[in-house]
Amino acid sequence: MPPRANPTARQGRLGTELRKLCEATGLESRDAAAFLGVNQTQISHIESGRF
Repeated sequence: MPPRANPTARQGRLGTELRKLCEATGLESRDAAAFLGVNQTQISHIESGRF
């Protein structure tokens, strides 16, 4: 399924929280992706609320 053009409020909050957690722990998106077992593109989509 392609990413959403207009994220829901819940998706936006999830992306914001993921970004905050990465910043607080000093993780790069590639490190978070490896930890979660996904690719960096998926992390980017989650952070932007477009998943």
